[in-house]
Amino acid sequence: MDREPAMDGRRDGPALAGTTEVLPLADLVQLLVVNGRTGRLVLEGPGPGLLAFHEGRLVVARAGTARGRKAFLRAFAWEPVRFRWDPAEGPGEADPDLPGDVRGLVMEALVHRDELRRVAPDLPPPGTRLALAGDGPDRGPDPALAAVVARLAGGPATVAELLDLPGHADADLARAIVSLVREARATPAP
Repeated sequence: MDREPAMDGRRDGPALAGTTEVLPLADLVQLLVVNGRTGRLVLEGPGPGLLAFHEGRLVVARAGTARGRKAFLRAFAWEPVRFRWDPAEGPGEADPDLPGDVRGLVMEALVHRDELRRVAPDLPPPGTRLALAGDGPDRGPDPALAAVVARLAGGPATVAELLDLPGHADADLARAIVSLVREARATPAP
C-alpha cells in the first residue's frame, strides 16, 4: 500500500492506494465505515469501479456497467483489485438501493463472491452468445431465471449482457445461465 501526502483542501487526511491482495476490500470498506469517512474509493478490476462514502455511509457503487447493490456485489467478486482512496472527492448522487447496513451488505457480498466462484467453471465465457432452444423453457419461480429467459426470448445475448441484467445479483444470473446451458434449454448462437 502506498500513502500519499495530504493535499490542501482534503478533509479526511492522506490518500491511500494499494491492492486487495494486501488489504481485502471487505476490511477496507469496514474501515471507511467505522471511521465515518467521506470520499471515493476508485477500483481498477476487470472494469472500472467506484464506491463512494458520506460520513461512513456507502452512498454510491459502480462496477463496470452495474450500479448500486449489484455493483457492490460485483466489485467484491473481482480479484485482485487495485484501489485508490480519494477523500477530496464528494460522493455524488446516491444510489437508492444501497442499504444503510453496510456490514450486512459486506457479508452478502462475500457469500455472493463464493457462489460465483462455485459456478464460474460451468459458466460460458462472457462473449458467448446464447439463444433459447426451441420455444424456450418455462420461466418458473426463480426471478433471475425468469429474467434471463425473458431477455433471451427477445433474441440472442452474450453471457456478459445476461450478467448485466438489472435487479439481480451476478451469482443468481450465473446460476440461471448455467442451469439453462446444462439442460440444453439455451445453446450457443451464431
